[in-house]
Parts: sequence; structure tokens; C-alpha cells
Amino acid sequence: MVKRVIEYLGLALLSFIVGYGQVFENFNGTTFPPVGWTVYSTGGSTQWSRLTANTRNGSAGTANSTNPSIGISKYFTLSMNASSNVASVTYFIAVSSVTTGTGATMIVQAGSDTTAMTTLRTINLEDGGVFTASNSFIQFVDNIDGSLAMGQTGSVDLRSLNPVYIRWSHQKSSGSAASCRLEDVTVPNAVALSVELKSFTAVVRGKAVQLTWQTATETNNYGFEIERSLPLQGGRSGGGLQWSMVGFVEGHGTTNATQLYSFVDASANEPVSYRLKQIDLDGKFEYSQTVETIVAHTVTQYGMDQNYPNPFNPSTQINYQLVAIGHVSLKVYDMLGREVVSMVNGLRPAGVHVVEFDGSKLPSGMYLAKFSSSGYNKVIKMMLTK
Repeated sequence: MVKRVIEYLGLALLSFIVGYGQVFENFNGTTFPPVGWTVYSTGGSTQWSRLTANTRNGSAGTANSTNPSIGISKYFTLSMNASSNVASVTYFIAVSSVTTGTGATMIVQAGSDTTAMTTLRTINLEDGGVFTASNSFIQFVDNIDGSLAMGQTGSVDLRSLNPVYIRWSHQKSSGSAASCRLEDVTVPNAVALSVELKSFTAVVRGKAVQLTWQTATETNNYGFEIERSLPLQGGRSGGGLQWSMVGFVEGHGTTNATQLYSFVDASANEPVSYRLKQIDLDGKFEYSQTVETIVAHTVTQYGMDQNYPNPFNPSTQINYQLVAIGHVSLKVYDMLGREVVSMVNGLRPAGVHVVEFDGSKLPSGMYLAKFSSSGYNKVIKMMLTK
């Protein structure tokens, strides 16, 4: 029987190891979005911008959002590591223009997973009793240590969860116009992430190991050194680990788009551990957490694992195992039973196999992956979220 392919350490969302300080952002830098921030809308386009006029601090900048489409949110998300002393986030909101009756709001959320966030506060941007003048900034303070602050509608404890997210979502329900600004965001005892690593996996394929990792955002990312380690004499507990570089994969510089990387180590021996050394363009570097291959090379039963990640956007991996060479059918269907794609249809050798499913041209929703080989059949559900 095949053991689990890898050992996941920590949360499903991994982060690079960094120290703690304080996140303070007034959006007056030359690069927008700043390090650790992502901007996008559910409509698929980037619609936050940086402005230097009508700001709270004169020469500083603001994060500006104008006129979201009806029912579509413009998100601005901070990705960070939080220490055990993190307690609150302070920020300023100003209304530049708003038409009464549009249902214009700013929704502030937080959590350890961007697919399941807790609403901290809903700000009514049409409230003239709060926003008494155009471009007048109002301070808000939301607790993120599990307690509730005045005006909060939900609470979440972000202490020592890594990474964590705080999201400002600008939206409206009808009409036209609605413009607002975010400025001077402060989170004590936290630090923004330069590269947000969503997943890092290792899969044994014959006598090789395939490493796959995915980033959500990157800032000044030169690339990744892949480091491999075997236990020193005495084993992991007695002798520790000695690391050596086995490869390098170039990064994408600065990007807010999801990036998928892979590397095959053809000279691995069991047991073996891996980590990534992420290097910035200025030479600074940080290490990822470690993954360890713990499988046997011999497969003794047929099987297909749940895809990972799940939910996914836009791609995910499916692993299946064959006891002997045989015909394999792996197809993906929508919920109406229509075939979307035939991923595998032919002979495959015995062992562990990895197939990548790309949903970039498909709409969000639930899909079914059906695997068949030598009388073995299995169906899994996969959720594509965009």
C-alpha cells in the first residue's frame, strides 16, 4: 500500500519564514501595490490605484477605488505573518464621491485563508453622519486577536497564524458612482510577505522526486534555489539535517498573478527532505518550510488521491497509482455530466503518476474527475473558484 506522498507541515497555505515588526503602509511608495498587497476585483481586472491628491498626509498616497460594477467587489488584500502579540489593525477611510442609494460599502475581512474570511466590519459609505465632507478621512480600529471592537460584526484570532490576510472590499448594489480611499494601515507585531507561497509538495515518480510549488504574489523575486537534505549520521533527531543545493528556478519578479513552479530531482534517495530558498533581486533570501518524501517506490494497490489544492484557481494536481502497467482513463466532467476534458486515455506504467488539470478557460464551479484502470474506479469532486 502506498503511504502518503508528502508530509504537510503547518497550514495548507505556507509562508516564508521572516521576523516580526510592524506593517505600516501609507501608499506613498513608487511601486503599487506595495510589498505584501494584492489588488483585484471579482470581475477579473485590477481596479485599485494609487493617488497622491487629496490625501490625509499631504505628500503621502492613498489606495483609491472608484465605481465598482454592480454586485462586483474591488478587493485590496494584505498578506502578512502575525506574532502572538498582534491585536488590531488601524486604517483610515475617506469617501471621494458617492451617489445616494447605490448601497456603496467597504467590507473589511480577515482570516488565515482567502476562501473563508470573517467579516470584521461593514462601513456604509453613504453615511453622511460619519463621512461629513468629501475626502475627510475617518479612523477605524478592528481587533484581530479574537475580541470585538466597537462596530465590528465578527471576530477572528490571527495571533501567530502564518500567513494571514486582511481584505478591504469596495462594492455597491445599484446605480453609478462610488469612490473611496484607504490610507495609513498599521498592524503592530506583523510583517508583510514579499513572496506568498500557497503550496509546496513533493511526489515520488519512479526513482525521481517531482517538486511543485505555487505562489499567490511575488515582489522582486529573483528565483528559488532548491535544497535537498539527507539525515546526518544518527538520524534526524540525533544528527540534524545537512542541506545542499540541487537546482534553481527563476522567479517572476513582481506579480499579483498566481504562478506555478516545478522541479524534478532525478538523483534523490529515500528518505529525503526539501526546502526552497527564495532570493530577492537585492540578494535577500528566506527559507520555506520543509517537505519530506515518505513513500515506498512499490505500489501495491490502485488508487486516486483527492486533487490538491482544492478549491483551486486556476490549476490543480491529481495523483493516481497503478500496481501494474495498464490502460488508464482519467476524465473531467461538469455537474451536468458533460465531458470537459480527457486528461489520460492510454497505457501507463506501474507507479505513482501526477496529472495537472488547468481550469483557466473554464467557469467557476464544481467538477468531477473520474479515474478507471484494471477494474478500479473512483470519482472525486473538484472546486474551481475564480
